Amino acid sequence: KPLRCAVGFPVLLTAAVLGLVCGLFGLYPFGDGSLCWCDMRQQGLPLLMMLRNAILSGDSLVYMPGLAGGADFSGVAAFFLMNPGSLLAVFWKPEHLLNLLNLLVFGKLLLCAASSGWFFYRRFPQNGVGFATAFSVAYALCGYGLLYYQNLMWLDVMALFPLLLLACYALLERGRPMPY
Repeated sequence: KPLRCAVGFPVLLTAAVLGLVCGLFGLYPFGDGSLCWCDMRQQGLPLLMMLRNAILSGDSLVYMPGLAGGADFSGVAAFFLMNPGSLLAVFWKPEHLLNLLNLLVFGKLLLCAASSGWFFYRRFPQNGVGFATAFSVAYALCGYGLLYYQNLMWLDVMALFPLLLLACYALLERGRPMPY
């Protein structure tokens, strides 16, 4: 039960802070504004649209004739878009993909809170759920996540990093390579 609290409380608190910020500044889903700007509008949104169109039309990701006179899209897609959240684009209308990107940012920041909550509680159980919650919310809303969220793959890395640390501790302290 404490582990569930150490994961759940940071997620709820991070969601509350993000919801409050979005509500105060009129950002989606509580307004017409968007978190998406700069790279996300100029690269992320068009690339997500290309991925969506390729999946729905059955076109190849390896060669797209309309891309720069014919180019391999798979490398670009692998870098920017290959996470399960990007596949949700097939269920969204093209005019609402910007909203999907906003929700993906929220979801990934919540995953950061959950994975770091797990890390902090598992690694420092003597400090309790309050410690894990405070540090997990701080991790999820740290400058790195809030500055680099424009390219969603960095939030994936940020969400996986606490799990990588747990795997390293399992290997170093108990000789258990299984997490890898």
